[in-house]
Amino acid sequence: MKSVFIVHDCGGFPKEGWFPWLKTPIDFAKIKTHTREFFCVFSDNDPYVPLSDIRLFEKGLKAKTEILSKKGHFTGDDNIKKIQIVLKELLKM
Repeated sequence: MKSVFIVHDCGGFPKEGWFPWLKTPIDFAKIKTHTREFFCVFSDNDPYVPLSDIRLFEKGLKAKTEILSKKGHFTGDDNIKKIQIVLKELLKM
């Protein structure tokens, strides 16, 4: 696998008991053995994923990151149907 696109990461704990796997530390070294390029997209108003997680992925994966304005958690409830920057980055490959 050449590249991975992460639209929202696995940080944040919206409610106790949600997705217990979120509490498992991310093994960045193991992840990097499968892929060498990472692109992460964050929203500045995501109610579940803090912007502080950007540093985690930039440092742990050497990921290229992008912060989009007012896209929430990138769901249908946020009226997100496509994310243009992801398409643009995919087409560069």
